[in-house]
Amino acid sequence: FRLVGPQELGVLTLDGTLAHDAEQYRSLGAEMLLQNELKLDADKLVLEGRPRELCNERARGEPDIQVAELQMQSEPTADNDEKVRLAKAEAAYSRGLIACKDMDGQARKVCRAEAATVYEDAKQEAKLQRKVAEVTLRSEAQVRERTAEANRIPQRQYDAARQRCDALPPEGRANCIADAKTRFGQL
Repeated sequence: FRLVGPQELGVLTLDGTLAHDAEQYRSLGAEMLLQNELKLDADKLVLEGRPRELCNERARGEPDIQVAELQMQSEPTADNDEKVRLAKAEAAYSRGLIACKDMDGQARKVCRAEAATVYEDAKQEAKLQRKVAEVTLRSEAQVRERTAEANRIPQRQYDAARQRCDALPPEGRANCIADAKTRFGQL
């Protein structure tokens, strides 16, 4: 029996790395739950033919989408936003190709070409939205920085006033400190 330190605790993730922090645990747990749900849904399938193929294709695409969404939630970046959009586009493309299997001849060619066009448009839209997400995330970060800086200014002003008060004789120091507290919100 030996005590284990916090640095030794961790969970082995699906890619073989150790997850040490709470966010990694949550992400790993959510990913495992999603996989189990999808396996249960696939086990309940009693569909035949094309509907079964469509359902199976949806089941194959859903984990990719959900993993991308989990990554986006845990680390909101423009790259992760693009991954979510691309995962959704790829899943829709796969389902579209399966839907085209029922068609014959020219109709099938047109259906497949339309699915490919929609997929390419979705990829282009994902790239454009990536740029929008970069700007949005950058502006949100700037707002957070400015707010944090604005919150630090009164503290600095109070600290400076407090130092000036400490230079006063003891009789005036108490009044000076009380005045500084009221002026800079340090009640």
